[in-house]
Amino acid sequence: MAKKSTGFTIIELIITLALTILTLGVIYTFFFSSNKTISTTELSLELQSEAEVIQKELIELSTQATEIVLINTSKSESINYKALNTEGKLDITSLQIKSYDDASSSDVLYNLKLVNKELKIQDKNGNDIKTLSKNVKAFKIRPLDINMVGSSVLDKEKANFKDSPGLEFTVDLETVKGYSKVEYTARAIAKFRNKE
Repeated sequence: MAKKSTGFTIIELIITLALTILTLGVIYTFFFSSNKTISTTELSLELQSEAEVIQKELIELSTQATEIVLINTSKSESINYKALNTEGKLDITSLQIKSYDDASSSDVLYNLKLVNKELKIQDKNGNDIKTLSKNVKAFKIRPLDINMVGSSVLDKEKANFKDSPGLEFTVDLETVKGYSKVEYTARAIAKFRNKE
């Protein structure tokens, strides 16, 4: 009687290899998707924390304000409400606000600057006081009294930012890490408490 050889046939090896590859593919997909979900969640939490800081700082800075001095590089009285976009907002890169300082009993100028996705508070000389975020996609403002202005073009041409009793700030945040991209919007409404 002939001795039967023991071992694997080519078919058995191919089937085993195919099942192993399929199993590894499922495991990889599971870990990749869960890792992306964790990364997205972490980024969302970071942006939410930044948004809270931004809201707090903008409200604190603006409630002490007496007026808006400059928007971008133009005087606030030269920018009328006709410059607002279809959302009723104005995209800006810098905003200069005059505030009253109780400690020194005098007016102080603060600049909000957006440079290379960084939103900073600066003093009147351009020295950084605080960086609010390094993930800013857009910085927009809307005057609080825009709804009180009539709908005619003439009214919007007369009304300007210097006369605004306060601002609504909208800061669009965006961050990317690996395959995760997260966006978050911070909004703050501030009335100028010390407006003359």
